Amino acid sequence: FNSQSGSGFTNYTEAGATFSPVGGGTFEFATTPNGTVGLLGSGSPHQLLRADIAVGASDVAVDIGDFNADPDGLLLRAFSSLDVLLASATLATLGTDESMHPLLVSAPNIAYVIFGSETPSAGGSSVYADNFAFTAVAGDSDSLTPMPEPATMILFGLGVAGIGAVLSRKQRRQRRRHP
Repeated sequence: FNSQSGSGFTNYTEAGATFSPVGGGTFEFATTPNGTVGLLGSGSPHQLLRADIAVGASDVAVDIGDFNADPDGLLLRAFSSLDVLLASATLATLGTDESMHPLLVSAPNIAYVIFGSETPSAGGSSVYADNFAFTAVAGDSDSLTPMPEPATMILFGLGVAGIGAVLSRKQRRQRRRHP
């Protein structure tokens, strides 16, 4: 998010993920405790953020942190396209914590994640999110079988035909030598 700035965003799309505040509202791009630009839900209390992953994912990671205003309950939850909770990661931080913390979830067919902070945040859950990353999957679990391209099938067919021709020649030569 380093090239971004401003506030009042209702959604933002980057590298196959669309970010939005949970329950509506807006978010902003702000400087994180590690000096980079990250996402921050607007309003008070600050909202959780959601990232919809266009192609689905098997792993999702995000750095979450705060500027030591209060203790925070950091969270990252992964859901299927049917809104089923697939995996979650949480971390409780102290009120003196001034760092970003990586959270990671792994599960097949992650459609979206929710991340941010919930109680015990006394100061309105004002946590920053940065370094969002995911491992993309091709479709859902019913369509993960790779489909060969036509050119691949043609090359494969030519290879099999070539092997057949070589074996056929070899057999003819052996028959001529040993009648």
